Amino acid sequence: TNADVFWKTKTQKMLLYSQIGKSKESIELSLKNIQNGSNDIIDWRCLIQSYIFDSDINNAYDYFIKATKKFPNDSIIYTLGGNICKKLGKIDKALLYWDKAIELDYTCLEAKYSKIDYYAKIGNKDKCHCLSLEIVEELKKSGLDIEADAEEKRLKNLISNIQ
Repeated sequence: TNADVFWKTKTQKMLLYSQIGKSKESIELSLKNIQNGSNDIIDWRCLIQSYIFDSDINNAYDYFIKATKKFPNDSIIYTLGGNICKKLGKIDKALLYWDKAIELDYTCLEAKYSKIDYYAKIGNKDKCHCLSLEIVEELKKSGLDIEADAEEKRLKNLISNIQ
């Protein structure tokens, strides 16, 4: 959807800003919008993601908690929350939030990718494989056959390299 494309584009811009040392600008813009009463979910996602890119995990977590109260049905917010909890070493909570994201939106590939990365790190091939199949299937359902083929190869390589 257009909203998904917009979100992914904003994420890439925030990542670029963080890579060139301007992550504070992304934070300031999103924070200003929220402090002015923004009810736009993109502003909230951007603030949380900007804090993550800036490695300010405590502020990212604080705004994640606030965002879940304001937007309790947003899979991206919960995916971000899982990513934050992983960075904080709270793996049980990370898995809980990623599962919540997938429960809210079965097609939430970001949460599935996060889970694959975690399971690969701990050496759980079976869970990686199951999630990989789901991702490839979802890409094919969306008519993204080229992406699905590339992803299938990438994920097979990842799984084959798990010790």
